[in-house]
Amino acid sequence: MSPASGRGGALLGGASIAVAAADLGIITGGEKGTYYQFGLNLQGLAKQKGMSLTVYSSRGSIENVFAVYQQSATQLGIVQSDVLAFVSRTQTDPLLKRIAKKPKMVFPLYNEEIHILGRAGSSAACGTAASRSDGKAAGNI
Repeated sequence: MSPASGRGGALLGGASIAVAAADLGIITGGEKGTYYQFGLNLQGLAKQKGMSLTVYSSRGSIENVFAVYQQSATQLGIVQSDVLAFVSRTQTDPLLKRIAKKPKMVFPLYNEEIHILGRAGSSAACGTAASRSDGKAAGNI
């Protein structure tokens, strides 16, 4: 498995996609979240092409990786790219090594923004700048 570059959402596909191309399942995230809405949007697109896509909610990316690995009705999953990177780089856990070998494709969906808020005068908000994943300053706090 090759994780998507950057941080954000990625679409993970398991081995059985070609077998059941007309009847797929995708595991997303909580029903009030962005990933679930992505799943519903993909479901609408699939329906236009005569395909059936069942959207499953979940508790998040870790559950989604395991679902694509274990559940035959779930061929697709939306996961955060840092979770994919962790799974693909872990060499000490035999289960994670098996999980990392199963996905047959990974597509980046979008870059994800992270907003950090703090109360004025609190010790958490007294830093001079937030750091980005590339080590550059993101802005004054």
